[in-house]
Amino acid sequence: MSRFSDDGESELPYEFWQQAAKRAVHGSRGQQALRDLEAALLAMPEKRLLYSAISNGKDCGCALGVLAAHKQVQTTGCSWSEAFARLPFGDDDWNETVRLGVQFGLRKTVASLFAEWNDEGIGKLTPEYGILRSAELTDEQRYDMVLAKVREQMRRSDLVPSYWVSPLWASASQTASREESSSAEEGAA
Repeated sequence: MSRFSDDGESELPYEFWQQAAKRAVHGSRGQQALRDLEAALLAMPEKRLLYSAISNGKDCGCALGVLAAHKQVQTTGCSWSEAFARLPFGDDDWNETVRLGVQFGLRKTVASLFAEWNDEGIGKLTPEYGILRSAELTDEQRYDMVLAKVREQMRRSDLVPSYWVSPLWASASQTASREESSSAEEGAA
């Protein structure tokens, strides 16, 4: 049974939540969360993700469980198995999973999105797996699908043209390069 609830508990209709999640994951904090999740997935010893459970208490977890375990490994120096043993294990509800993500610094919307990718699947038709329903995937297939989704979302943010960046939010190097190019154009005229 999935931890993702579609029983009307949300304050927003699902379509609005999807748009909010899309905006959140493409923001700077969302992109950092994607990089952190990718690093955690690549660093884990067992390349598999559990369905509908934060941790099995030994060596594996869901996407947010892996992210939490990775942060524990980095900060405390414990082993992966010790980190997974510290996490709640067994079947968990969606709210507990999202709270874990928020506890480790994610926005609630981004934590919800990661839980959805893990438990609900990616929602695409693929030649290898057909329509992806996460409950039907093996733990290894789920790992591959979530990692692919993380990388896809990271690439999407790279597609924003630099001229879309407002000067108010631009970094000092971007502002300096704009000033240099405008002064070079003035000198050539």
